[in-house]
Amino acid sequence: MTTAVIEYTRGSQYVENKFNGGTAHGLVGKLTIRGNTFDAIERMDGYVALDGGRDYPNSAMYWHDRLGCYVVNPWHQKRNNQGKIAEILIHRAEVPSHLMGCIGPGVLSGSKLTKSTEAMNTIWKQAGGSDGVKSVVVTLRVNGNMKALSECTLYDPTPTNTYGPTIGGLLDQIPWL
Repeated sequence: MTTAVIEYTRGSQYVENKFNGGTAHGLVGKLTIRGNTFDAIERMDGYVALDGGRDYPNSAMYWHDRLGCYVVNPWHQKRNNQGKIAEILIHRAEVPSHLMGCIGPGVLSGSKLTKSTEAMNTIWKQAGGSDGVKSVVVTLRVNGNMKALSECTLYDPTPTNTYGPTIGGLLDQIPWL
């Protein structure tokens, strides 16, 4: 099997959630692998973000014990505000406050992601992962730059805002979910 390409495309809408007396914002985008497309949110609010318009070859996908799910690690060199390499991952999430610069795939329902664990499991399988495999190498392609909140509009879930068919409806039809 050839190296899978995970394509992440940033949009221009955002979702938000309240937590700890504040508000977290997530840029809405799409994440696609081998024809399977998921909604995605990426934490905004000044967190370090991957550069747009480039590939991250030799990214690794593996089980992350602390997060309890599969993750994609793009092995970038971006530094956080403490000067350390930022841990920007793709992993399961429901709302922007579950992310710290990371990206979460799933199916947007209102302002929350659903089926995020199932999305990560599908990405794992589509990337070549299976039982007994500890990690797989993928290429992460990031389209578009992170936008400022002022450049975006609040997410409108009407069907006219879709990028095309998504995996969400298909996930509902898989008998093991």
